[in-house]
Amino acid sequence: MKKTIRATINYTVDSAHPDIKGIRNPEEPQHFTDLYTVDTDYFYSLDELYSYIRRDLAIIAGGGYNADHIHNVTYSFKTA
Repeated sequence: MKKTIRATINYTVDSAHPDIKGIRNPEEPQHFTDLYTVDTDYFYSLDELYSYIRRDLAIIAGGGYNADHIHNVTYSFKTA
C-alpha cells in the first residue's frame, strides 16, 4: 500500500558541520521538510518506516555525510 508522509527535521548545527559556510544563520535552529511516498509493503512496521525516514533526514541535515554535527534534533510527521 502506498503512503505519503510529510516529514520535518528541526535541529541545530555545530561549527564543524561540513556545510557551515552555506548555512545562512548557523547559530539559529534549522529545519528541513521532505515528502516521502513509500510502499508500506517493503517495511515490517510503521515504526521501521519512520525510523528509515528519521535516518534519511538526519543524513541530509548533516550535509549528506552523517549526522555527527547536528544536535537538539526533533522530528514531525504528517500523513499527506
